[in-house]
Amino acid sequence: AGEANASRVPSESAEPSFDPWQHTKVCPSILKVTGAETVQPLRMGIFTLVKGGFPYYKNTDGEFMFFDTRYKEWRIGEDRKKPHAGISSHPMDVVGCPQKCKEWYAFVRGNW
Repeated sequence: AGEANASRVPSESAEPSFDPWQHTKVCPSILKVTGAETVQPLRMGIFTLVKGGFPYYKNTDGEFMFFDTRYKEWRIGEDRKKPHAGISSHPMDVVGCPQKCKEWYAFVRGNW
């Protein structure tokens, strides 16, 4: 399986934080996802914040980055209301905003 990275695009001054269970703080408005271009190219690139509070993001290919409460992980996939995804953060890495997750996984040939 491949690995991916989500990082904040350097344009904001304060380091934001977010507790996915309280929905009160603000995540960055723009994130850049890299590292799995060869195995999940549509799920890479610049993601723009669509909704704050309990945030989700969308890239120019129409893919969503969202927090899946069922699995307690950030995911990147075509439908933010379904658990199916090609990129996922580590399920125990519930740290708030997606750029703070330390481990990401790409779904490749049926495996994470």
